[in-house]
Amino acid sequence: MQDIITAISLIMVLGVASQWVAWRLKIPAIVLMFFVGLFIGPISGFFEPTVVFDEFFKPFISIAIAIILFEGGLSLKIQELKETKRAVRRMIVGAPLSWFLTALAAHYIGGLSWPVSILIGGILVVTGPTVIMPLLKQARLNTRVGSVLKWEGIVNDPIGALFAVLAYEYFTLFREAGSVAGNLSLFFGNTLIVLFASYGLARAVGWLFTKGFVPDFLKVPVILTSVIASYVMANHLQHEAGLVAVTVLGVALGNMRLASIEEIRRFKEVVTLILVSSVFILLSATLQTHQLSVLDFSGVMFVVALLVVVRPLMVMTVTAGTELTWQEKVLVSWIAPRGVVCVAVAGIFAPDMMAYGYEDANKLIPLCFGVVFARVSNKHTINTSPYDLSYSGQKGEISNFNGSDDL
Repeated sequence: MQDIITAISLIMVLGVASQWVAWRLKIPAIVLMFFVGLFIGPISGFFEPTVVFDEFFKPFISIAIAIILFEGGLSLKIQELKETKRAVRRMIVGAPLSWFLTALAAHYIGGLSWPVSILIGGILVVTGPTVIMPLLKQARLNTRVGSVLKWEGIVNDPIGALFAVLAYEYFTLFREAGSVAGNLSLFFGNTLIVLFASYGLARAVGWLFTKGFVPDFLKVPVILTSVIASYVMANHLQHEAGLVAVTVLGVALGNMRLASIEEIRRFKEVVTLILVSSVFILLSATLQTHQLSVLDFSGVMFVVALLVVVRPLMVMTVTAGTELTWQEKVLVSWIAPRGVVCVAVAGIFAPDMMAYGYEDANKLIPLCFGVVFARVSNKHTINTSPYDLSYSGQKGEISNFNGSDDL
């Protein structure tokens, strides 16, 4: 137990220190955290998270991701959809197209088997609220572009995770359990139950707050308890449906105009910053040196295909005829960051897929790290400085901006 306490304090110190150094040097924090994790993990052998935390490792990562997604949901405002309702709706509905195109690229370019290709296609639908939120706070993106990216980045996280769950269960559990059609019906039915139950919980919590049944000093603990409880109960009903539960809970509470919501949001932002840093360092530290070698030529070409073919093709297809200008479509195509949630979801499924005999599943985590890095580099090398492309607020006008701290 003492080793676990020491490890937690070490990871928190390294995480916050990485954020500060990245801020001072104006470099992406996610890059620094990755190398910190590599150094204390596989390079030096000083720290092995799965050994130190043992059976507590996965639960800690899962709860952290739940809180991160809830905080992202809190930031979504329905009123922001006034100018981009059609574009946002299409970007979310376009998630299956992204899944399909990514799976094709993974199989025909990355050389992965069909089961693993379909799984990573679902995982990479997960975008990056932990990356896009700091970007939107610091870059002068216009309202339409910012709204589209924020909604896509947060709502697509649970959608991508569900795609990954569906692929995983189809290629493993469904086939063993008998009727595929029956299991699919159960899967979607349970997901709908989770969705409506989470919304009901949010309404109940909001009612308790507005009626004065919960004092101010207990509001944050009640919210945090509700997040964890809804995540756990949803996962009991349907594997990884907890991500849907916490996102719906966050969106619903964030749009209720509760008097104390800003205080809750500020607290969650602080907690999320620490959790994102800690989780990314932990996941980086779990990498083995031999896993990095799987990023061969085909893996690199797969990552490149995602940047220059899959993402632009998906965005241009689903936003055709929307209110976005062509310049805005290009910018949305160029920015599709992946972050800690994407890597964490890959970390959940990779060991299980390998246990079922899909040996190329060992490429899931390195490929996801590769995509994360490529996206960060993509945004930070657009012109000559860490982040030079943003909108000035005028329709279709592009201006320069320096500095974006990517988580």
